[in-house]
Amino acid sequence: MTPYLPLLSVTVGAILATTGGFISGRLAARVEQRRRARFAATIGREVLASLQHVVVLLNDVHDRGDPFGRLTMRLIRSARREVELYERNREAMFEVGDDELRFQLHDLMTRLAITLDFLIDESQDKESEVARHAVAMAEAFDVFQRHCADIAPMIGRLQRHI
Repeated sequence: MTPYLPLLSVTVGAILATTGGFISGRLAARVEQRRRARFAATIGREVLASLQHVVVLLNDVHDRGDPFGRLTMRLIRSARREVELYERNREAMFEVGDDELRFQLHDLMTRLAITLDFLIDESQDKESEVARHAVAMAEAFDVFQRHCADIAPMIGRLQRHI
């Protein structure tokens, strides 16, 4: 039995080294995936928090003076830029493991983008009649505000993934 002892030692050592390498590789992959998921959730949360801040300012400005004056429209375009920031980073959101959260976040951002695009397009339409234009803008802004009510809960859900 003694002549086989070195061979047995080498075999056991190789098995232990292979097993250790496999386990450390799996652990490193899991840690990296978790880091990417946290990064994606952080991006989503930061974009929504910034958008929420713009919406607060937008509501304040909208309620004073001309509801769709120059400052209001600048804030609407600013809100649209925040949505564009999400769109540029949307691929990172696939790292978040919660499929339902990803779907609801994308749904919210799509609804916000559609209403913001409508408000921007409608504000540039100089050929429509004034009464129809005012009604369309007011209705679109109301829809936008209803969608904005979903921002705070979404921030909370993303926070749980950080």
